[in-house]
Amino acid sequence: MGKVMKGLFHGTWGKVKKGKRLIKREIKSDGSSDRIGADFLIDESGKINMAHYGKFLGDHLPITEIKNSLD
Repeated sequence: MGKVMKGLFHGTWGKVKKGKRLIKREIKSDGSSDRIGADFLIDESGKINMAHYGKFLGDHLPITEIKNSLD
């Protein structure tokens, strides 16, 4: 736990402060912050070949499935 707290205070918060200085105006959210993302593979004609709706934050279409769809 100590390493996590040390990392937050010495690394993360400094980066957050630097990042906030880059933003000139407030960024408004376009929805709820608890939304879970989705990934879509779309072909050249605009047809959706594969859709993956995440079940949790960080749940994305596996790279192996993306590579297999390219064959």
